[in-house]
Amino acid sequence: MRGGFIGLALIFSAFGQAGHYEGKLALPNREIQLTFDLDKTDKGWIASVSLTPGPSGLTVDKITVEGDDIAWSIAMPNAPSFRGKLDSSSNTVKGSLTSPAGELPVELKRTGEAKVSVPKESTALSAKALGNWTGVLQVPNGQQLHLRMELANSAPGGKASAKIISVDQSPDAIPIASVVQTGNTIEIDMRMIGGKYSGTLSEAGDAIDGTFTQNGASIPLKFTRPKQAQPTAKP
Repeated sequence: MRGGFIGLALIFSAFGQAGHYEGKLALPNREIQLTFDLDKTDKGWIASVSLTPGPSGLTVDKITVEGDDIAWSIAMPNAPSFRGKLDSSSNTVKGSLTSPAGELPVELKRTGEAKVSVPKESTALSAKALGNWTGVLQVPNGQQLHLRMELANSAPGGKASAKIISVDQSPDAIPIASVVQTGNTIEIDMRMIGGKYSGTLSEAGDAIDGTFTQNGASIPLKFTRPKQAQPTAKP
């Protein structure tokens, strides 16, 4: 029986790090609220991070939990990584957040049960959704942002992937968390920038008409097929 109690103690120790944690990032000119959710599933540890102000439900990867040591990083290029230690007596994880800009001390207090935000699992896209698209986003300040989008079934298992570039802002693609098609509705999760897109694919497969939402603001956004360049007439 004693061995059974030891086994229970080990299980409690392994899952004792799970929970909902809250803390603050003290920047030179402002303060950011940070929440971190950590949980254990039958497939391993899962976690998400939210920033206020900023994006919420950011996917976390490279999660390491060894005793009281906890480490993770946000799943995007040049994103911050965290390393800290759990103080069980105060239910607090103390550590540091490291990014290309430097290192910040962080103290995260466990305030409740884990509420990990996990993106929907991507599905395969229908054949008429695949290929290249262009759109123009009319932002509230009057600026027009030209977007290029490529939809494919190139993710593992033949599931959907999306590459979206805001050509007026950066040559880099916007990080995509998931792409889901249900009937003619296509949903693209861009939680790394606090955004998402939901649109309806036309029966002809020549337009996706929908709405882009970011940080509570919703803007109509229609994607169409790129216009084919007309051949130059010979003199």
